[in-house]
Amino acid sequence: MRHAGQDLTLHTDTPSTIAVRTRKPLLPPPPQPPGREPVHRRALAR
Repeated sequence: MRHAGQDLTLHTDTPSTIAVRTRKPLLPPPPQPPGREPVHRRALAR
């Protein structure tokens, strides 16, 4: 079995755990419509 490009060997007698690697996004985040940008938490605290 492969996961994130690595070969894994799975056994039924023991659990298998692997570290999750961060991935670079393939595309930039989509722009928000004007006036609909998320409000930052610091702005709410004021």
